[in-house]
Amino acid sequence: MVDWIEDTGKAAVRIPAAMVGPGDRRALLARLVERALGGPVEIRHRQGFAPRLPGDDVRVSCASRPGLSAAAIARAPVGIDVEAVDGGDVPFAVLHRDEARALAALPEPERAAAFARLWAVKEAYLKALRLGLSREPGGFRVALAADGAWIDDPERGEAWAQTRWFEGEGRRYAVALVVLPSPMERGVGGEGVPPETRVPPTPSC
Repeated sequence: MVDWIEDTGKAAVRIPAAMVGPGDRRALLARLVERALGGPVEIRHRQGFAPRLPGDDVRVSCASRPGLSAAAIARAPVGIDVEAVDGGDVPFAVLHRDEARALAALPEPERAAAFARLWAVKEAYLKALRLGLSREPGGFRVALAADGAWIDDPERGEAWAQTRWFEGEGRRYAVALVVLPSPMERGVGGEGVPPETRVPPTPSC
């Protein structure tokens, strides 16, 4: 495993060094939670929902593509996503107009990698919000930077995403991690309301 510990101390990510299939992500998440919290903790997996720990003060997220799995944990809203670079067409119609313009200006070899990183950031951000793709992905803008990406959301303001590249078995993967301020840090209400009723579900892990 490769450990990826954020400087903020809010999140830890485990990427298997040996490339594995999607079925590994739950076991990977369980190992991460046990290491981070000092012992085994029940993780609730429900079809159509993100994985949850008892209570809501510690959040988890996981993702995979064939060949790579990733998991994250934080004492704040957290989302992680994995995207493989491929040569398929970029779905410009689902992107923010600024994103589409920036990608269209790139040479084709660079465009595929930039899209993988951009889309990983979008999905990680929506996972952190517990919205998944129930929200229109073109409704907020991602601007790629050298070591991450800025997220400009008209509903929530700006956020930052960390991104990393991993390679294995001839494939290249973009991994994005988003850790958002907790509701208390943001001054957002919603206390006392079950999390599932506050926002639509994200795809299950």
